[in-house]
Amino acid sequence: MPRSRRQRPAWLPSWVPYKDGRYLGLAKQTILAWSSTILATAFFLMTVAYATRTARLSSESFMHASQSNTILVLRVLSEAHGVFLAGAVYSTFEVVQWVLVSRPEGIQLPQFLALQSSTGPLGLLAIVLGQGLPADEWPMKPRVMSLLRLVAQAIVPLTGVLIMSKNGFRDIW
Repeated sequence: MPRSRRQRPAWLPSWVPYKDGRYLGLAKQTILAWSSTILATAFFLMTVAYATRTARLSSESFMHASQSNTILVLRVLSEAHGVFLAGAVYSTFEVVQWVLVSRPEGIQLPQFLALQSSTGPLGLLAIVLGQGLPADEWPMKPRVMSLLRLVAQAIVPLTGVLIMSKNGFRDIW
């Protein structure tokens, strides 16, 4: 028995794909990726604005009352940026993985493992180095995907380190 056709909800934006009463899974994942990316960018810009004292709130005396308050605010902002950047990286690779899997020709197992979120850094490194199979059986595409995923995962903590690395304090008595 076919399902009855439901009407599009009024609260659902027109740019979200809607078919027969269901949101499309890819649209949900894409929304997660974009919202995480936007929030990560916003927190990064807030961190930079606070660190350079260009924000309107930076001129308030309680915001820069002491060095420990300044470091605390910078640390909170950079951690929020890191969390949202990690979410954006995760959801982007998830979308890419399932878009490639759902093609009619699919993808090979090494490519799937290179994009799978449960493959850890050592597994990705083994794919990059071509361990476990003869060299002619490891195509270049999974190696590049694994390297790209390793770099993307390394960027998340590195941005936090870079944000917090150049702290110059002057004692004002």
